[in-house]
Amino acid sequence: MTAPGATRPPPPGIDSVVGALLGHRLDALAPVVRAMHAVPHDTRCDGMVDVRQARARRGRLAARLMHLPRPVGDTHITLSVERSAGAEQQRPLERWRRTFGGDPMVSDQTTDGVCLIERYGLLELGFELRVADGRLFFHHVRTHVRLGSRRLPMARWLAPTVAASVGAIPPVDRIDISVRIAAPLLGELFSYAGALTPIDVP
Repeated sequence: MTAPGATRPPPPGIDSVVGALLGHRLDALAPVVRAMHAVPHDTRCDGMVDVRQARARRGRLAARLMHLPRPVGDTHITLSVERSAGAEQQRPLERWRRTFGGDPMVSDQTTDGVCLIERYGLLELGFELRVADGRLFFHHVRTHVRLGSRRLPMARWLAPTVAASVGAIPPVDRIDISVRIAAPLLGELFSYAGALTPIDVP
């Protein structure tokens, strides 16, 4: 039995989403990034990030409708990743639980074999993964709206856009993270950047 808060051992045959997509390119990632994103077991980390909200009133309203976190400025963040085998052809499935000063933001990640698929609320976002200088970049390439079992493509002029990347902070084993969510006509809706420290990473 696993103690509360401890890292669970990997179930047989379970890979990480990033590991399944990158394959041999994993070797180009910084070790601390691999330890957080490309292992078969659950992972956790915490740290401090600078959170920025939309400046325009319409942008703030859109952020509220998307249930994005509300904190502003220097904010304590916790992140846990729970990994399992998804029902879809046994592809890896991950639940990402983030809290920003206690304000939650939860999404599910899996893969279609080509892209990383992240589901947040009614939105399904597709990302291509790229590696450069030890850093992992999430290139947002498509957006769908999920209505029950239906997936409807969202036009680019309407869809939110996400720019995200993670790297290492030398010489200590910390993760440098940067995430920005924007929307056409509204500009930046929500962003955060800062340093995370892995917890219980073997």
